[in-house]
Amino acid sequence: MSANSSDVLVNGVPVPEGCIPAWTLDEYEKNSLIGDHRPLSYRPSTFFQPVEHMGEEIIVGYLGHIYHRDKQGAEKFHHEVLRQSYVYFTDYANGKPVYVTFDQVTVHRLIQIQPRAGHPLLWYWKRVDSPKKVESNHVFMIMPFEEGPLQGFYTTNVKDFLASELSLIVLRADSVNDNDVISDTVLHLIDESAIVIADSSAANKNVFYEIGYADAKGKELILMQERCAGTIFFDKAHRRAILYDMDKPEQFREELLATVKQVHSRIVQKM
Repeated sequence: MSANSSDVLVNGVPVPEGCIPAWTLDEYEKNSLIGDHRPLSYRPSTFFQPVEHMGEEIIVGYLGHIYHRDKQGAEKFHHEVLRQSYVYFTDYANGKPVYVTFDQVTVHRLIQIQPRAGHPLLWYWKRVDSPKKVESNHVFMIMPFEEGPLQGFYTTNVKDFLASELSLIVLRADSVNDNDVISDTVLHLIDESAIVIADSSAANKNVFYEIGYADAKGKELILMQERCAGTIFFDKAHRRAILYDMDKPEQFREELLATVKQVHSRIVQKM
């Protein structure tokens, strides 16, 4: 990493005054760092200047990249989203999780980039806990529980189908017989499941909440939606989605199987 005359050394890394070194991470790197507890083998190419703490979990500030800084001269921080230049911009725009560590111990996830005219971008990072144990053969299904055709369609074409084809265990909140708090059960099952499938056909607030939680946790999320329902809800049009017709279950199962196979293969390779 090159240094400017105004740089200061922080843990042996030259960064602009008032900044700290920052390693940006993807999901795999984040899990490796937290799980193995080994320092990263490369020096950071980004730096961060905190400007605000929102409670104990969220930190807000400016992010800069050493190579961007070299090109821009005195402009230390990102002032605009550069999707074609840096992976963390592209991943964030595509709905992929982006993480950062400032000390190679604690990890924060990027939850928002806020543009501001004439000022650097504001980056909002939320501290994440150590990942809970994920069961590679568990799939959590998000859907409303109302009686109707969807229940039978789910049982036959999702739950039983994935069990027979891929030996996957598909769970819902009502899969657990206990006297626990339902919302806690849902969050726990989402945490421990390798894949989350969500039916967004109806404007159900509980479904939307669970989708948002799964998204915030960086889960592999597959949306399914009845074709006649119209546009995809919850502002998740960038997510992979399977549009289906209940009177064409074979077509749905074919697309579901191909999607789940691809996602599950990627998960197993990382574990």
